[in-house]
Amino acid sequence: MDSLILIIDDEVAILKLFSQFLTSMGYRTITAENSVEAIERFEENAEEIKALVLDVHIPPAGASNFLDSVADQLTGIPLLLVSGKPLESGLNAKMERLGGTFLPKPFGPKKLLAWVRENSEV
Repeated sequence: MDSLILIIDDEVAILKLFSQFLTSMGYRTITAENSVEAIERFEENAEEIKALVLDVHIPPAGASNFLDSVADQLTGIPLLLVSGKPLESGLNAKMERLGGTFLPKPFGPKKLLAWVRENSEV
């Protein structure tokens, strides 16, 4: 397995939960708590990243800012957007253009694992 997953969420408890769970299932993870860190982690590891889990409401400018910054490099990297609220139409259109998937919070670890397995091992 050994696929590298980038997880971006400003809620530290969720970030740790997702990371620890996926690590326990044999995946490698890197994490970021905001869009600035996320861009740095992505650019440092773009060649290795096999999937991206992205919370919609990350500071300072949200998921849209992150996606705009790395869109050219996202080709072929599965994208999972997560949020406790419905997606705004502009972000939904961007997600669809990038071939992403939306998973509303709350969800259990099994749903996350199912998505990661289906999308990171292609």
